[in-house]
Amino acid sequence: MTKTKHTPAPWVLKPDPDADNRWDMVVVSDHRYIQCEGRTYEEAQANAQLIVAAPELLEALKLVMKHAIYDYETNDDIINAAAIANAAIAKAEGR
Repeated sequence: MTKTKHTPAPWVLKPDPDADNRWDMVVVSDHRYIQCEGRTYEEAQANAQLIVAAPELLEALKLVMKHAIYDYETNDDIINAAAIANAAIAKAEGR
């Protein structure tokens, strides 16, 4: 597996005490943070929760792809899922 270039997990969701009517996601690692907004509070919170889960999702997807057994001759769904998964991993790694 490639060495990660992003801020390592864990990432934690916290409100920004200085924010006015928005939800901010704070990345707890080396005191870095990402502000996350949305059209509504619920949307902003959902966006932030997805971002917080990103490092673990990427690692899980890499493990699935590393250990997956493909039945290319009979299962188009697996072929399509593998293509989507590989594209998502490449996108997350900036490739």
